Amino acid sequence: MKILVTGASGMLGATLVRLYQKNMDVYATGPGEFPNNPARKYLKFDLSEKTYDVLLKWSEPEAIIHCAAMTNVNVCEQNPEKALAVNGDSVKRFLDAGTGARLIYVSSDAVFPDNVKMKKENSPVTPANVYGKSKALGEQHLMAAGGSHCAIRTTLVGRNINPSKQGFVEWMLASAHKRAQIPLFHDAVFTPHFHLAICRGITMDSSQQNQRNTPFDRHGTGFEI
Repeated sequence: MKILVTGASGMLGATLVRLYQKNMDVYATGPGEFPNNPARKYLKFDLSEKTYDVLLKWSEPEAIIHCAAMTNVNVCEQNPEKALAVNGDSVKRFLDAGTGARLIYVSSDAVFPDNVKMKKENSPVTPANVYGKSKALGEQHLMAAGGSHCAIRTTLVGRNINPSKQGFVEWMLASAHKRAQIPLFHDAVFTPHFHLAICRGITMDSSQQNQRNTPFDRHGTGFEI
């Protein structure tokens, strides 16, 4: 099976590439090369491009796992048009390309307001920031498309393969090593999920071709913060 993984320089994308290459024909894309890149087939590509023809002709995917995103909330607030294009309208570009590939869209629980505990698939989608709105836009495109596509709403924790990336875990460890003060949250509730568990979930989801397109949540078995 030929699979295209976007965001392959990020935590989830790079881990999926490493795991999937054992049994599948994996094509990976990201904004640039990086040390420790596990991908055997990798194409640098900017998802803000108006057409994805080059990427899709290169990979000819049967399934697309769309991990790529602008995830820095502050950067999204400062660049709302780019955030909506990369995080939201990229979904429509993949769907409109007419490849017939199943799209698995990694969304976020940021589509919900911050103070909602243990969200469900049918909880109201009322994002509080541009990042959440951009992910909600991607979900809207996916739901309108029909077919067996799906969106996975989650918050990830884990370690990055890419040494230039710093996620929550790396930031906590680096701060502790420097004996720096670690400011956290007092007005948000979320349930983070280990990135390897999400990888296993996506492996199951990618094989469920008859499932109708729908958003669902992969955060309920995490721990609540």
